[in-house]
Amino acid sequence: MLAFSIEEMDVKDFMQHLFVLETFSSFEIRGVTIHGFTYFEISGEKPRQEDEKVSYCTWEELRPYVRHIIKGKDKPRAMKLIFAQTEPEKLHSNAAALFINMIYEGDKIVCTTATGQKSFDLTRAVDTEWESWVQSFFRKNGINVTLG
Repeated sequence: MLAFSIEEMDVKDFMQHLFVLETFSSFEIRGVTIHGFTYFEISGEKPRQEDEKVSYCTWEELRPYVRHIIKGKDKPRAMKLIFAQTEPEKLHSNAAALFINMIYEGDKIVCTTATGQKSFDLTRAVDTEWESWVQSFFRKNGINVTLG
């Protein structure tokens, strides 16, 4: 697991990437929780027929709804977003799921990575590749992060 933070001075820029730019649009969203004037919890799971496998909304689909909830004079006290890579097997053949968890609280954002694997592997190869990919993704998009 990789942990990193977005410092207070960079939070506004990060929120631009999250709510205005297309930076995270292609990621699936597995869940959103928002602590504002009340508590909101959103599942990213799409309705399905009995014979279909579970599918999830992309951030592009869900972003307008989340933006509408947090819009107003009072910013949310806390917010958590769970993003997932849409095709994890393209990164590594043993990857079943690849996550970026983002927690906003007190003018700071903390992010962690997580992986799900198809079969147990002591080498941490999936974790290592995903952590490297995430660092590169943030760097490529000009998002400043502090590791640790």
